[in-house]
Amino acid sequence: MSDKTMPTSVRYYERLTYAGVAVVLINQVVNWDRTASRFAEAPLAFTILQIAILCIQIFWVWLVVHNW
Repeated sequence: MSDKTMPTSVRYYERLTYAGVAVVLINQVVNWDRTASRFAEAPLAFTILQIAILCIQIFWVWLVVHNW
């Protein structure tokens, strides 16, 4: 779907959601001591969970925006 047929609110939803994901990633870098302590507790589970949550969020946004 092109941006011309997509409602403005949906375009803003997509942009704000991606901006929110970027803020979460920046927050993890800024608060590295907390991120590292959680990683130290369960490295494999932490890594898998972080990747899965990020992919699910991006996929959900893609579904909502491109199947409008």
